[in-house]
Amino acid sequence: MNDIVTELIKAVEKKARAYLGTIVEGMILEIETKSFSEVLDGMSMPAMIGIVEVEGVDRAAFVNLDMDLVFHVVDLRMGGSPSELPEFAARRPTGIDNAMCAPLVDMIAEGFSRGLNAAFGVDEEIPMRCTNFEHMPMSANIAPERSDVLSVKVSLDIGEAARSGDFEFVLPFSALDLMATRLKKSSSHTSNSRDAWAAHMLDVVLETPLDIQPVLHSAIYSVADVSDLEVGGMIILDEDAQHNVQVQVDLPDEPLLVLGSARLGSLKRNKALKMLSEPDPEFFEPLRSMVSAAER
Repeated sequence: MNDIVTELIKAVEKKARAYLGTIVEGMILEIETKSFSEVLDGMSMPAMIGIVEVEGVDRAAFVNLDMDLVFHVVDLRMGGSPSELPEFAARRPTGIDNAMCAPLVDMIAEGFSRGLNAAFGVDEEIPMRCTNFEHMPMSANIAPERSDVLSVKVSLDIGEAARSGDFEFVLPFSALDLMATRLKKSSSHTSNSRDAWAAHMLDVVLETPLDIQPVLHSAIYSVADVSDLEVGGMIILDEDAQHNVQVQVDLPDEPLLVLGSARLGSLKRNKALKMLSEPDPEFFEPLRSMVSAAER
């Protein structure tokens, strides 16, 4: 569930940044299982509760936005400055609040759906969207009061002035079971390259460290020449050595593999190499084929 919520936050940060015109950062406050009555008892009034439709099922989940977050969303959408932190005045939600905050609820719901997709390893997305808002907790009747629900609380920091607001995503486990069942069926029809073992082995290959060595100059010396070397002695490099650096990979029990050629230079006060040729295709082609197969 932590991985799913992490995907949710990534999606909200990306889309809310475009929607609000400023940087948005999210932090998980809690992921808990609660009774639905406990969730309702912990909500303040007036509330800003976005009712979410899941896969054609109305009132399947909701997102409760605290009024601080609602104020900042509306203020920034109406031209407020991200570098200022205006004083929040308590008030009842209006139709303007509903219109301005509905896209944010959609972002949260879509982010959760994407997190589920990543967890099950499927491409199919389960549609989730905000249909309307309720402003009294007792009106947000998405499940019987004794039902167990998933409660995810997230805090958002918005803009240079660190405006802050929280939201709570609430999903009954009955709805989560329906979504999981659909995703499992979809997952069973995916190609073999999508199974967990293949994905794991692909990660192992891609994360395998390689020892890369840049070689400025190489030459053959006799034993006598090497034995004559002493402190202060000189080994003459080729005139164009800095333009013909060989990039090599050192593999255990294998001869050195030349990946390509490079030119020696500098970047931000550091020495750097600029590749002059494509890496050896014979070495990388099998790996690229594996990656392409896993991505299909």
